[in-house]
Amino acid sequence: MIKNRLHFFLLALMLLLLSACTKVWHTAQYDYTANRLDSTAVYEAQIQDMIQPYKIKLDKEMNEVIATCPEDMSKQGPESMLGNWMSDVLYDKAAELSDVPIDFAMQNTGGIRIPMLRKGDITKGKIFELMPFDNSLVVVHIDKALLMTFMERVARSNGWPVSKGFYMKIKNKKVAEIQINGEELTDRIYNVALPDYIANGGSDCPFLKGCDRTIYPVLLRDMFVERATRDKVITAKKEGRIVN
Repeated sequence: MIKNRLHFFLLALMLLLLSACTKVWHTAQYDYTANRLDSTAVYEAQIQDMIQPYKIKLDKEMNEVIATCPEDMSKQGPESMLGNWMSDVLYDKAAELSDVPIDFAMQNTGGIRIPMLRKGDITKGKIFELMPFDNSLVVVHIDKALLMTFMERVARSNGWPVSKGFYMKIKNKKVAEIQINGEELTDRIYNVALPDYIANGGSDCPFLKGCDRTIYPVLLRDMFVERATRDKVITAKKEGRIVN
């Protein structure tokens, strides 16, 4: 009897010891989404801290008044004061850089990204709104036939902004008459200043893609900022450059 009790006691003790050595696994709660969002928020805050000094500097630069506009200048065609000012800036810069005489400069209406410059102070940031793209200056060297193809394309849009010295009459969205510096077109090479977007076939001008050209590494936007800063005023007038 005592032997049986002793055997039972030893068996119970062994079971107790084994149970004490057994590992017990518990399910831990981990919110992956919450931790990921917390990490993202911390990372974004660090980025904001890094860029804040540059943002302050950029805001100050963009808010600098560089010129005034005496009156509202719309881009509304077929000819507009805003379009005339911009295309004249292109012409003058091309004439300054080019080794050949520039016949005229042209800017597509769609490339002017705001409908008008309002009367009053003009900031550098407003010029960036006017021309936000990194378009550069190109002078294409084209013959009379290709020039006419180009002008027919422009006529279908009822005209684009064009520089001083140019005259075109449009009738029923077709070219009726063209004069450059008071002369009719002849069989020669014409040197036309354009944004690289147009010269590379943009605005439905694929016929210009393979033509002879001179590329100038200067951004149109920088040209406009430079002119506005120099003149302190942005102004132009309608001269009957394109009529329909």
